[in-house]
Amino acid sequence: MREESSCVHAEECQYVNLLPEDGVIRSRVFPGLWLDTTALLDGNMPQVLAVLQASTASAEHQAFVRKLADTRSGSS
Repeated sequence: MREESSCVHAEECQYVNLLPEDGVIRSRVFPGLWLDTTALLDGNMPQVLAVLQASTASAEHQAFVRKLADTRSGSS
């Protein structure tokens, strides 16, 4: 029997399942944060790490990091 994972997010005061695309869940809260649930459940940590590293190198994640840095520097 294969284990399953689930990830939810709040949408309009309700929890909604995030469905993986090609086995990968993409965060709606932290742009560019991806988790390969298939690899995670299979215990394939090198693949989990490879997907995570690719996600944090993505343009959407870099834009998110810049936005956070701008917000932080503006509050100093």
